[in-house]
Amino acid sequence: MVLRCTSAKADDGKENLKEWLLSVQSKLPLLKVCHTITADNGRKFASISKLAALGIQVYYSHSNSA
Repeated sequence: MVLRCTSAKADDGKENLKEWLLSVQSKLPLLKVCHTITADNGRKFASISKLAALGIQVYYSHSNSA
């Protein structure tokens, strides 16, 4: 899934992802659609760990792990 974010700010990225997740949750149980989120270590993903409150596990990739 690809979402377009309005800026590279961490809170904007978190809110954009949260809005999408909640829109999905209104149609299906969220954990049937999304169990985990894996993000890079960029600033725009700094706040997504707060989405764990929705029951989704959040992981960050390690540098040079590819």
